[in-house]
Amino acid sequence: MADKRHRRGMMGRYGEAVGWWALWMWGVFVGLPGWGAEERRLPEQPEGERYGILIGIERYRQKELELVFCLNDVEELAKVLKEAGYQICRLTEQEPSESQPTRANLQEALPRLLGRAGPQDTVLVYFTGHGFVGSDGKLYLAPLDCDPADLEHSGLEAEWLREQLARCEARVKLLVLDVCHAGQDKGLTRVAKDVVRPFERTPGLYVIASCRGDQKSLLWETKRQSLFSYWLVQGLRGHADREGKGQIGADDLYRYVSLHVPRVAQRVFHRAQEPDRVVGPAVAADAAIVTTRARSLKALLQEIAEQIATIIQVEGLPVVGVPEFAVDAKKAELELGGNFGLMGRYCATELSGLLAKRSGGQFQMVAQDLIQQTLRKQRIQVAALRRGTLGGLTVESAEQKTPLGALIVGVLRNRVGHRVLIQCEVWGVQTGVLYGTAGGEAELTEDDWKLFGGSVAVRPSDYRPEPGQTPAGGAIAQWDRRLVEPHPMKDPNFPYRVYVVVGQERRPGKFLNNDLYVPLRRGEHYEIHVELKPEVQHQVQMRLLVDGLSTLPEPQKLRRRGLFVEPVSAPIQGQGGPSARQEYVPAQRVSLDEASAWLLDPNSSRVFAVRGFVVEVNKNRYQKFEVVDIAELPSVRREFTDQLGIITAAFYEPVRTRGGQLRRSIATRPGPEGTEIFETYTALEPGKALAILHIRYVDFEQWEQLPGETVRFDQ
Repeated sequence: MADKRHRRGMMGRYGEAVGWWALWMWGVFVGLPGWGAEERRLPEQPEGERYGILIGIERYRQKELELVFCLNDVEELAKVLKEAGYQICRLTEQEPSESQPTRANLQEALPRLLGRAGPQDTVLVYFTGHGFVGSDGKLYLAPLDCDPADLEHSGLEAEWLREQLARCEARVKLLVLDVCHAGQDKGLTRVAKDVVRPFERTPGLYVIASCRGDQKSLLWETKRQSLFSYWLVQGLRGHADREGKGQIGADDLYRYVSLHVPRVAQRVFHRAQEPDRVVGPAVAADAAIVTTRARSLKALLQEIAEQIATIIQVEGLPVVGVPEFAVDAKKAELELGGNFGLMGRYCATELSGLLAKRSGGQFQMVAQDLIQQTLRKQRIQVAALRRGTLGGLTVESAEQKTPLGALIVGVLRNRVGHRVLIQCEVWGVQTGVLYGTAGGEAELTEDDWKLFGGSVAVRPSDYRPEPGQTPAGGAIAQWDRRLVEPHPMKDPNFPYRVYVVVGQERRPGKFLNNDLYVPLRRGEHYEIHVELKPEVQHQVQMRLLVDGLSTLPEPQKLRRRGLFVEPVSAPIQGQGGPSARQEYVPAQRVSLDEASAWLLDPNSSRVFAVRGFVVEVNKNRYQKFEVVDIAELPSVRREFTDQLGIITAAFYEPVRTRGGQLRRSIATRPGPEGTEIFETYTALEPGKALAILHIRYVDFEQWEQLPGETVRFDQ
């Protein structure tokens, strides 16, 4: 299996017979302005101010009423709301006396705070504490100084709160109640059973409660929060945006907590807890409570991994796999690749590794190449992952066959400039049950964009962002616009040239809009030759990927033992200190900003040959590039495959690291088959990009059907 993992395959199968016109239409499609970007639905009305009124009481003045984790619930909610642009008012016992949640303070503060909101504003009111039913049969929320024996004079009547919310002019009003805490009744007999009904028919008000009827709001000690509030906060962080709208409405939030809270309550606590809600007249249930906050791709994948690891542990799923992320192209079915190029494969690999590190020995992750191989062998299409069950699906290694418990189905959608929405779903293989979801919005770097498959010559002006743009966002916007231009190598004067070579022959190519295609045959070994034109006078660094795998060894992050991926710490296996040896492994799937870089020195040569995946630099060993499979064009790919048929070369200005001295530059020299003399360098790292090139290799027969003139690169 190890040998097969390093053999690269072809991109070619887009049907047994694809007509000339179909290929032409596909080429025209990828050349349209805004290539790779999809229109995102935006709020129909302008957003106003956002106000969060958070009330939490933990240490009541009557000791028998004391609760736990309420203050932490308030703090966690305050963090996520503040990040979403909310103005936060905390009313807890830890605040100054005038902001403590006594009955008098609440009766003074709530009308004043709610009265600040205008017709375009959003108000979220959150209460965590006790709720009681008085002798008059009315619901009372329990302030800090509540006396359950005299609720009429010490409690906060729900009807009074309803009136204040009805008067509030805010366009969006959400009331969240986390009361009826399990194990905290202390012998009280009038604990509230149904906290949402007093708020029915309140104009414009959406109410979500932590539980229904006579259920209890459970406390999740491992999370230091209530079960309901934990999932509430996670949903507001972006995980509730299952439809990829870029915002989360009250309905989205309710569906999210209603999916996760009951499952965890049953699995972990063996109790029932189902969130409840009421929706008043004229409620805009899909209006944004929060707009999803973009974070780096790595940070988002880490958040997703944290959520999914929790779901896997709760469900007791022993074996889990992450296939290549799919693309939601607003069609009837999901597809693979598409305008996201290598991004889907990279995200799957990264998430698989992050989950392995969070497994804690409670579950195991199937190695990335093995899950792809399993799905490919059984000819499972991406659409099937969301349909019913895949019962009997097993993964096979040399040692064993193991039933697969769940698949993490990742979806890339709605890229607008340097932002993209990512959603992941945990589907049971044997049951067909959706166990949970996680996702959010990622802010892409320039190197993330380079995985999408577009080819551009970078200009200095690309790094001058327009007002309101980040430097990365400005560069990406420029590159997106330039994708309507021909592939840079169509210009014979373009200074950075990349060729596919078999034997001593440079394979010809065909240019189709922004793409360059070259032909290869199954079983062929090929090399990648890089030429620097005479106008290149200085050293250039190059990151080179084949099907998303780095051609240079990368520091080991994971180790493989038979079937499963396991985390390792660095330095490896107990070796400590700064001089400890770091193990490197070949052909790792990495983002371009992580990939090791070649150094091309025009003073030593103008042509550089990369003959395969470098296995060991010190021993001068590499594995040849070999064509072993026929895949499909990324725009129509429905089945999983080991190979993608794409070569990525990104060229950079070298930047000297602080305090470093250049020792030796890297070059390639002819050597025996399978060996090469590699020289190493230090103290340099890639700086600004100079060019991003992609070359797609396909089967000869498919290549001949492509429109356009054949270009001979060896002339």
